[in-house]
Amino acid sequence: MARENKRGKTKFVGIPHYVMDSASYAELSGNAVKLLTLMLRQYNGHNNGNLTATWDAMQDHFGSNNTLRSALKSLQDNRLIELTGVGTTQRKGGKPPTLFAITWAGVDEYRGQGNVTVKASPKPLRTDWRPIETKKSQGAKTALNPPRFDAKTALNPKKQHESKVQKLHYTQKAANG
Repeated sequence: MARENKRGKTKFVGIPHYVMDSASYAELSGNAVKLLTLMLRQYNGHNNGNLTATWDAMQDHFGSNNTLRSALKSLQDNRLIELTGVGTTQRKGGKPPTLFAITWAGVDEYRGQGNVTVKASPKPLRTDWRPIETKKSQGAKTALNPPRFDAKTALNPKKQHESKVQKLHYTQKAANG
């Protein structure tokens, strides 16, 4: 059963469809998607720009600090998060953490200590969410868009062989461009 907050409502992490359908999201590794969801777990609707990815908080989810840093770099390179405050990802000696914001929401006012590099704004940091360009959208038959299933073909062994050859042809054609 899901945990509920004080008001009896279940908490959840949400990513808009236009973000998930974007080329930026499609290029993420599994570790980067995991980090994004863990960072979104911190987001409460009023603290964008104050999200962290410290090793202390994330070590249970990542095998090494290098894996965490690689995922963080991928999120920044694909513009799903943006650096909003300079600090450290190690949290040694009580130094303030590095702060981030998700780019599809406005940045909220910062109420902590440290150097903030992005000012609060209700406007999202990013609005240019380019959708994934696939062969399917161009009408070509690919492994993701094979010829339609036909029950008559499925029941006839000779037709099954012809159908497999046809699928192979479309897949090779799509791979060759």
